[in-house]
Amino acid sequence: SAAGLAETMVNALIRTSGKAPVYLQLLADELSARKRGTATNTYSMYCFWSGEALFGALNGVVKTTAGFQDGKEVVKVEYDPAIISKAQLDKAAQTLHCKIPANGSFRNDATPKYYLAHHAYKNIDMLEIQKCRVNSAIAEGQDPSVYLSSRQRQQ
Repeated sequence: SAAGLAETMVNALIRTSGKAPVYLQLLADELSARKRGTATNTYSMYCFWSGEALFGALNGVVKTTAGFQDGKEVVKVEYDPAIISKAQLDKAAQTLHCKIPANGSFRNDATPKYYLAHHAYKNIDMLEIQKCRVNSAIAEGQDPSVYLSSRQRQQ
């Protein structure tokens, strides 16, 4: 499988050189999560862009989606339960005083990945997990290029 191939490549690189490129590890993480099956949780907060930045930086989070539910700003978090638990997400959510909204219809925000959307990297083709990490890095004032391949950085 693609997930197995990516994990084999990461493991071989770690064995031979001590590390694998971050973008390759992210590919393996996303493919493995999708193969195992992901879970989704939604959090309400005062600013969903802050929520995307918070959750997008967490290991195990594969995708974040900003939007509205029950008239509130929310972030839908897709994650790999084999890597991060709902309880760990809930704990991270407490830092932004997030709440779990009542079940209602979810509507996407017009500007997904706000920080990435206002950066020079906005037109680079990326995996969902890369978009999360890059968006979070930009929001935190960190170097987002560490999550990109050399080909992506040249675009």
